[in-house]
Formats: sequence, C-alpha cells, structure tokens
Amino acid sequence: MLRQRQADVEERILRGTASAAGNTPGRRCGATNFGPLANGLLAKLNKRKAKWQIWSIERRENLLEDHSYLQKYVDGEVTNKEMFDYYLTSLIDPSISPKFAPKTTEETTFARQWGLNVAVRDIKKVVNVANRGGRKVVLGGHSLGGSITTAYATWDFNGKAGARDLDGLVFIDGAGGGRDAAERPGKESPLIPAELKPPVPSTNLAQYGYAVDSDTGPESLRLVQSHIGQLADSGEPRFWVNGELGTATRAARVFAEKDGMDGTSWYHPTRLSIDAGSIDNGNENPAQGVYGVKATRGKRVKLPMYSFDAELGNGRVAEATRGLAKQSGVPDRMIRTVNRAKTYAHIDPLSALPTKNDFIKTLVPFLRKQIR
Repeated sequence: MLRQRQADVEERILRGTASAAGNTPGRRCGATNFGPLANGLLAKLNKRKAKWQIWSIERRENLLEDHSYLQKYVDGEVTNKEMFDYYLTSLIDPSISPKFAPKTTEETTFARQWGLNVAVRDIKKVVNVANRGGRKVVLGGHSLGGSITTAYATWDFNGKAGARDLDGLVFIDGAGGGRDAAERPGKESPLIPAELKPPVPSTNLAQYGYAVDSDTGPESLRLVQSHIGQLADSGEPRFWVNGELGTATRAARVFAEKDGMDGTSWYHPTRLSIDAGSIDNGNENPAQGVYGVKATRGKRVKLPMYSFDAELGNGRVAEATRGLAKQSGVPDRMIRTVNRAKTYAHIDPLSALPTKNDFIKTLVPFLRKQIR
C-alpha cells in the first residue's frame, strides 16, 4: 500500500532474545538487505545456545514507496505482466491504466532535510528498545550504513556519545572515516538498458544474474554486484549457473520485498549522503557546523570494533576503523579488520553463501569473544 506519512523507523526482530545486532542499510537500500545474511549469521551465532537477535532498520524515506501492485502480485491478485506494466511499461505507454506515479519533487519537499540528524535520532529510538531487558547491542552497517554507524557512535547526545548505548561496532565495506518466475524465458522490453541484457536469449534469473554479477554487469551497477556465477554455455533460453561465492537467487533476495519492505530504496534524500561526508570519524570540523552534524565525540568510542573491506572499501574501512579506535584508546585486542577487496564485490558480504562467506566466518568468533 502507498505509505505517505512521515513515519518513525520500523523495527524488525528476526530471531532470538538476548543480544541484539542492529543493522543500517546503505544508499538506495532497504531493511530486507540483511535477510539472507541474518539467517546465515544467526545460525552460526546461536549454535552454542546463545540467543542473538538481528534487527534491520528501515529508514523513513523507504515508507514513501508504492508497493500496491507488488503486494497484489504476491497475493495472486494480478499477473506478472500486470505488475510489470504498472511499474515499468506504463512509463512509456500512456494507454496503460492504472499506472505507477513516482513521487514528484514537490511531494517530497518535506524530506529534503532528512539527513544524519534525522537518521541518527531514528536509530536512537531503536537502540533504546534494543537495550531493554539488559540486552547488549552491537550496531553495524553496510556501505553508507557504515558511515551512519560511525555517526551514531560519535554523536553528541546532550554531552554523551552514542557509543554509551552500545557494546560493539561492525563496519561492512563502509565507514565514516573521511570527509567529503525465475527460470522462464526473460521478458524483452525497451525499458531494459542494452548493457543489462545477456548476448543470447536467457531466463529471467539468468538476465538478473548477468546484470548484477561482478564479471558481466556494467560499471554503473558496482554498488549491487556480487560473485554469483555465469551464463550457461548452451541452451535456449540460457540458464544461470551458480558459482563462486553465492547464487543468483540469493543475490536477488538481498533486494526482495518481504512484509511490506524491500531491499531497494526508491527514494534517497541527498542530504543524508552530503552530511555523511562531514563525519570525519567523529572529529569536529567546519563542515559539521554548516550541516548541523553533531558527530563530535569521536574520542569517546571505547568499544570492540570489527570491519570488513570488500572491493569498494579497498582498505579504507579498516583504516577508518583503526583510526577511530586509536583516538578513543581502544586496545588492539578489541579490534578485528578483514580485507577481501581483491575477492569480494560490494554486495558479497550480504549475499555470499554462509559456507563461503568470510564475513560470517570472521565476525562470529569476534562477537563470541568480545560480546559476553
């Protein structure tokens, strides 16, 4: 259904009753981004009778999305073609009705100021709930979500750092250190850019895999690519052959719709990205004064810290993590940095199979050791 209200952040508790790990999604991403990862991570974390939860935070701009026909399709009320026509074909064919009407600039004027101040204070509400009952809370984020994690931990809440509410930090290929019906033949449509189309007729799943695989997808989609296999050598239409770190289906689930949420943000407030460029590991600087960013308690983040660099981080996430730890006096024994920039695309930590996912394999022992 179309949700136009300025709602507070939603909380999604996936499982467990003791410690809570809060996750903030990246740019143009939604809460279900963490679904496949959460299930695999919890299966490992809770093997020893632990009771971890993973909460995925939905930012308020994602509540502006029109999921009406997507929900009708899920409920079996409209066909695949009717859903496709509503959201896509109607954009070039005025005869189609009803049609999806994107939000206009005028309709979203109120969201222009949804920067870090709004995001951090929404997260504060979730963290307050997560802390109830003596739970320990680890805050993490992927991509831009990693920057928001730094912002929250270093934010000045009436003289106290946000880190006071937390027990650990996790940065996934992003941090706040700097300034600044799958196997059917695929549908042919003029709306699909040529660089996303395989060179031969392919199934729906193969078309998706081809577009988001790190070897065949275009440079413009680097933010959503992962290592998931290749087109089959033969067949009419071609199927997708899973391989490397994950599967095409699993990669699709990262961005799938579930319970009224999805993994792709249709609308993104530019102010949030602008503000993120001024975090500077929580050190006060002139840009923060201009933007009204209060990430100034960067020397009071005495927490265990874990970071994972994939292709886009390329070592910068580890550098930022160690810089934040050093200025806060955090000893090396409480820090773990993992660099897989040469072998992991940006989305691989979220989509890779648990048995192959170095993020899960290295994060689990870190959390078991540091969060007691």
